[in-house]
Amino acid sequence: MAVRYSGEKGVDNPFVAIACVCPGYDTTEGGAFSRFEPLLDRHLLKSVKDMFLSANENVFRGFERASEAPGYDELINAPDMAELQRRLYGVEGYASLDEYHDGTNPMGTVRDIAVPMLVINSDDDPICAPSNVDDNLWAFEGDVDRALVRTPCGTHCCFYEGRTLRPRSSWAHEASLEFFESVLDE
Repeated sequence: MAVRYSGEKGVDNPFVAIACVCPGYDTTEGGAFSRFEPLLDRHLLKSVKDMFLSANENVFRGFERASEAPGYDELINAPDMAELQRRLYGVEGYASLDEYHDGTNPMGTVRDIAVPMLVINSDDDPICAPSNVDDNLWAFEGDVDRALVRTPCGTHCCFYEGRTLRPRSSWAHEASLEFFESVLDE
């Protein structure tokens, strides 16, 4: 959200900097949603279906009568996260998948970000896969200060320090705060 919002705001962004830990990157066809590790994909899909779709079946059933978008049965029967994301455009308030991608894909506005940006990602992230980073390195080019911190391990959003069973803290959060402090000092 920080990337999309900051890109849409451009020079009118109220933030002086943004930090993204394991951001979504390109969410269009063949992008981030199609690159989840298979085991994680199944787990996420089941969780989304249980906690979001099934828990709100009546809402979805009411919505499907007023829309040409995929209905509840099509959503609940999606075979993976990429297909579910493809089918959710109507629920998100868009008339088509293309309109949904145009209105939500973070990489669609990244070139318009006019504030310093820090991105932290690990190569063992099962959600924000390393191929997402590789395919979007162009986003770190240009006149705006942008930094990519890429680590061999850290999984998704964790980046823990200390013991692994009872971690002390996340260095990514501390690095983000230091980044903000540096931007403010400058």
